[in-house]
Amino acid sequence: MDATDQVFGGFAGATGSDRVEQALEGFYADSSDSRKKLGELLDRGSGLLRGLAEGTQAVDRSLADALPVMPPATVVPRAPETATTGSPQ
Repeated sequence: MDATDQVFGGFAGATGSDRVEQALEGFYADSSDSRKKLGELLDRGSGLLRGLAEGTQAVDRSLADALPVMPPATVVPRAPETATTGSPQ
């Protein structure tokens, strides 16, 4: 939109209508304000998301610190079972 200032500035008075010229100037001023507000809202949203991420990380850390850590279970391998074939003679 910054480029439109140059375009509108070059046609100042060329529209032949004060109403059209005022409408163009109003549009440019409003769009500049809207862009500024949008930038502020994006910055605010970014800050909120950053805070959410930091808060989630803090909760995760607290949970990890609060839960007891148990050593891994010891697994004792069993001896393979021998298959019996038929009845003893």
